[in-house]
Amino acid sequence: MTGNTRLIRHILHGPPRHGVTRYGRHLFTALQEDADVTGHMYCDEQSTTTPELVHVTFTDHLFGSTPDDAVTAVVEMAGGAPLSVSLHDVPQEQEGAVRFERRRRAYVRLIQEATVVVVNSEHEATALRTWVPAQAATVHVVPLPLEVSGTHRVPKNLHEGVLTVGLMGFIYPGKGYERVVEAAAPGSSVVMIGEVAQGHAEYVGQLQAQAERRGVSVQITGYVPDDQLAQHLHAVDVAVCPHLHVSASGSLNTWIAHGRRPLVLTGGYMEEVARRWPELVHLVEPHNLGQAMNAAAHAPESTWITGQLPQWGWPEVAREYQRIWATVLP
Repeated sequence: MTGNTRLIRHILHGPPRHGVTRYGRHLFTALQEDADVTGHMYCDEQSTTTPELVHVTFTDHLFGSTPDDAVTAVVEMAGGAPLSVSLHDVPQEQEGAVRFERRRRAYVRLIQEATVVVVNSEHEATALRTWVPAQAATVHVVPLPLEVSGTHRVPKNLHEGVLTVGLMGFIYPGKGYERVVEAAAPGSSVVMIGEVAQGHAEYVGQLQAQAERRGVSVQITGYVPDDQLAQHLHAVDVAVCPHLHVSASGSLNTWIAHGRRPLVLTGGYMEEVARRWPELVHLVEPHNLGQAMNAAAHAPESTWITGQLPQWGWPEVAREYQRIWATVLP
């Protein structure tokens, strides 16, 4: 290394299909590939060179059996170097008082250990700023990227003749899938584009039983490779993100990046997205979800985005991280 070059080590940790792991991997790749990102060198956790900053893409369950163990593991991985963290799955009170407080304390501890803290929404940043002392690291906001696909439409050939409502991402409790099954019209099909998260087969059984009572079918695609994702996202009639208490949503951005304009439920994060990109989502009150799904099914053009998408992909995200790191590594 010479001149003003700085070495930032990226800790890429966790199952490759996990959204948080994937985020860290794509950020690392974008930083390596972007010719406009200069002044730093990047390496992964296998490098033996001493870094001047260690960056970790963090959610507690990827790093330890308890939130405190996860923070301890990250601090040890940093090895005494200044620590930059991108925080995901930020604790929320809706998790339940005991779980929330256990996770909140761990996230506060990690923030106090860090030199740089990044989250993906003002909704998350506002919560964190109320938890940590004034002398803790500044909380920066870098919105999730839009990974724009090459085309916005492909021929619809997967569900002809059946009204379909699409959900996208790992399947587990807390994402509101049961809300969509309850709101879906009898005779329609709820298509869950993604795989069942480990340990949640019982939840899927509950969804299937609920759907049977409602006269609705449930289809689960399992894992869909990136090169097949567009076909599934384009094939459904109505896209829905039914999270009520989500802190940031990669699945929402995936719908948008593929040209779909999903129905989203009112809440802190979804309202933030609607303010940032008002033409890209339909904001719906939870009690009006069934009505909104029916209206969208009868106005198919309303479920597609017209015009250009915002230019906010991995290169832009990488440059924003670069700008933030430059404030601590001049």
